Amino acid sequence: MGWLAGVLILFFGLMASIALHELGHFSFAKLFKVRTTQFMVGFGPTLWSRHKGETEYGIKWIPLGGYIRMIGMLPPRKGDKPGEIRQISTGPWQGLIESARGAALEEVRPGDEKRVFYAKPWWQKLLIMFGGPAMNLLLAVIFFGILIMGLGTYVSKPVINQVSDCIIPASQAANVDGCPANATPTPARQAGLQAATASSPSTAPASRTTSSSSCSSATRRTRPSR
Repeated sequence: MGWLAGVLILFFGLMASIALHELGHFSFAKLFKVRTTQFMVGFGPTLWSRHKGETEYGIKWIPLGGYIRMIGMLPPRKGDKPGEIRQISTGPWQGLIESARGAALEEVRPGDEKRVFYAKPWWQKLLIMFGGPAMNLLLAVIFFGILIMGLGTYVSKPVINQVSDCIIPASQAANVDGCPANATPTPARQAGLQAATASSPSTAPASRTTSSSSCSSATRRTRPSR
C-alpha cells in the first residue's frame, strides 16, 4: 500500500501546484474584469466540474498542466469589423493562427467589448500573464523557508558547562570559602561568558579557580543541537 500512498501524494501535490499557478493568472484576470469562462486543473477528460457565476471550475484526469480560458486572447486583424471572422488564409501556420483567432472571436458576446483580454492596457495584460509564475516564485520562497528553518539534523556543538567566578592563589585556597571581595575575576567572567546550565546567582555557591592548578576559567561539554 506504500506505493499507492506515494502515487496519491504525487497526484494531489501536482494538482495543488497547478491550481495555485492558475490561481495567479485567474486572480488578476478577475481583478481587471476579464471574462473568464473556465478554470481547469489537468488535461484530458473532465473528472469533475461545477459552474459558479460565469466560470466553470473543474479537474481533469491528467495532472500535467492546467489552464484558464479568457475571452479575446487573440485580437481581430487590423481592418476587420467587430465580430467579423475572415476566411482562413492559405498556409499551415497561418491557417492555425486564423482558426485560433476565429474561435476566440466567436466567444465574444455583445457587451463584452471592454471585458476581452486584448482590450486591456498593456500593464494589466502583463500582470495577468505574470501572475502564474509569480505564484510559483512565492511557493518556492515558502517551501525553501520551511526547509531551511523548520527541518534539520542534530549536531554536537560545544557549550559552557561551568564558569569560575574568581582566581585565588593556591596557597590561600584552603583557607578561603568562596570568592573574597578583592578577588580577581576570571577572564571568562570578565568576558561575560555564562554557563548553559547555571543555577540562580542567589542560590548557587560561587565557584573559583586556583591560579596554580588551572589556567582555564570555563569548562565545556557538548550536547546535541539542531
